[in-house]
Amino acid sequence: MVIAARGTLTEIATERGLPLVRIPADEREPQGFQPRSATGYFVGYLVRMLEAVGLLSGAVDKLREVPEFLAGVSADIRATAEKRACWLEQRIPVIITDDCYEQSIGRICTIKLNENTKRPAMHAVIPEANHNLMIGFSRPLGILGATGWERPYGTFGFLYLYDPDSDPRVHQRFEVLHEIFAHDIYRLIELDTWRLPGRTKIQKIFAALTFADWCSYTLALLAAEDPTPVDLVEDFKKRLAERLAEPPTSHVLRTRLSHEVNADPRDRRERAARGDARRPVQPRRVRGGRDVSFERQARTRAPRHH
Repeated sequence: MVIAARGTLTEIATERGLPLVRIPADEREPQGFQPRSATGYFVGYLVRMLEAVGLLSGAVDKLREVPEFLAGVSADIRATAEKRACWLEQRIPVIITDDCYEQSIGRICTIKLNENTKRPAMHAVIPEANHNLMIGFSRPLGILGATGWERPYGTFGFLYLYDPDSDPRVHQRFEVLHEIFAHDIYRLIELDTWRLPGRTKIQKIFAALTFADWCSYTLALLAAEDPTPVDLVEDFKKRLAERLAEPPTSHVLRTRLSHEVNADPRDRRERAARGDARRPVQPRRVRGGRDVSFERQARTRAPRHH
């Protein structure tokens, strides 16, 4: 089954006779409607399909409760999201969730922040964040000057979207993380929380996505950015289509030219002196911050002593 609004996917489904569920973006949505705003369509279609074939039970009824629930909390969610946007205005967002919400909340919220605000953002989950992410911030971020950390690399805002119905030990992990990063050497990191409203998991997920929509929208306005277009992505798609349309020999030539450019000048001069200009140049090999390409060549070329 294919779910799409228009474009190549709908053409493929029509040509191959595949089941097509068409998102009514042209009829119901404003011009420039983006896939990141179509979560409700995707989830609705998939849940109904999976329940129809017996892979889910009762999910459609739970999903029907979501619009009424959001109507009752959307005003509070928007107000909170706008405040958090002001807090994040000069910070790089790091969205933290419980492990079970990594894909449904953490990843989607990060996408909305990336694409709506045109700025970096990342996500992490607890308890894993208490290992790799925490260690990644274990040293001060900046360049030490005469008066302290004069040139910071960036200021980060850790925002924990927590579920009050999760295991209490999960929230305790964030509290301990907060205590550690409250130390002065981590002053470029600030932490905040937002409690997910809702009775069911699906309500909490859509509440979080609504929060991310308003937060990212407000951040875009604060930066005088239009949240809708993704010009860089469109440019990438255009360039990739042009690259894929080139004959295969062009890729081989480009790879060889890239090796020529990246090769060490010493190797190029040696080959020219030997008249071996047509032999492919091997790219430099770096191990542990040390160029080992010529160490290997020296071992190969060194005279053997018997």
